[in-house]
Amino acid sequence: MRSNLKILVALFIATFTLTACGGGTKATPTMDANQRKTEIAMTVQVELTRVSALTPSATITPSPTMTFTPTVTPSPTAGTDSPTQANPQGTVSPTININPQPTSSSDSYTLIDEEPKDTAAFKPNEVVTKKWVIKNSGNSTWDKNYKLVYLEGPLGKTNEVLVGKDVAPGETITLTMVFTAPSAAGTSRSYWKMLNSSGKFFGESIWIEFRVSGS
Repeated sequence: MRSNLKILVALFIATFTLTACGGGTKATPTMDANQRKTEIAMTVQVELTRVSALTPSATITPSPTMTFTPTVTPSPTAGTDSPTQANPQGTVSPTININPQPTSSSDSYTLIDEEPKDTAAFKPNEVVTKKWVIKNSGNSTWDKNYKLVYLEGPLGKTNEVLVGKDVAPGETITLTMVFTAPSAAGTSRSYWKMLNSSGKFFGESIWIEFRVSGS
């Protein structure tokens, strides 16, 4: 584009010079100098416009837009203080850990006798006095706070029977509880167990068995 512009400028100068210098040639009608300059200037402008149209302009290609995709970190499951498990129906229920009752290793007892026996029959709602004769077969002496406590089944007059005195190893004691036989006919049991003064169970469970007739 610059070379074409130089040519046009040179043409403009040469034309202007020839016009100004008539020399010894025969005089011919000449165009006004200002008009001639205007025509040349217009010619130059037209040529510049043509050259500019032929020259390709630089095309600006936009850079690709970067799309930022945030990374989503899953939040920790809020869990529960207690673990859970599904039951057969598909619902979720808490898992319950049942700790065994604390037991004493130094305490023990043996059932020596009982009245009435398990084979005894009772009438509905009959008042029954149960006596357990037990022996201290452990290594420690029982104090007065040792007791026989209720576990399950028909309840007696109270839910415990206190020893009430010291019982040395090898000694026996009779514990008594008053019951009312069930009103319905059938067989059932009321279970009891020894508990020491530290709140620990020991020995095997003992019971009273009710055989209630229909009349």
